[in-house]
Amino acid sequence: MKSSRRPQNFNTEIYVMNADSSGQQRLTRNGVDPAWSPDGRKIAFVREWRGHAAEIYVVSPDGTGVRKLTHNSEPDFAPAWSSDGRRIVFLSDRDANREIYVMNADGTRQRNLTCSRASEWSPPWSADGSKIAFERGPLLRAGDIFVMNADGSGQRRLTRNPLFDWSPAWSPAQK
Repeated sequence: MKSSRRPQNFNTEIYVMNADSSGQQRLTRNGVDPAWSPDGRKIAFVREWRGHAAEIYVVSPDGTGVRKLTHNSEPDFAPAWSSDGRRIVFLSDRDANREIYVMNADGTRQRNLTCSRASEWSPPWSADGSKIAFERGPLLRAGDIFVMNADGSGQRRLTRNPLFDWSPAWSPAQK
């Protein structure tokens, strides 16, 4: 099945469907940022509130078992599963600027990995789940590409661009 995002009555919705477009089923109300778990049994997503990202949820591909994972007054968004499906990395504004957090797939043990004054974006996992790449820049905009261990240690700058670099992505075989 595939997932798609569609505006419906000015809300965004997440749907699943077969590759031939049959079997279309709406999974969410006000959902964005769908991310399939590696085993295909769950979809993490962000429920929007009045057009703004708010909290991270999970749902089964058949639409059952919707469960809220984060509970904050500031937005949490951009969930991404680790390759083993045990952890979810995400972005949050809960510490006055955009930072990278990680939690167990059930929402427990949420913790800040970056703790910086800059803002971070786009945190993809490496294929083996040992590292996370990300953007770091001032004032909610991209700057340079960094990498860190999955526990937040060993943060290392990879680029130094006078403008900015963004959207890091790992090769599937990269470790």
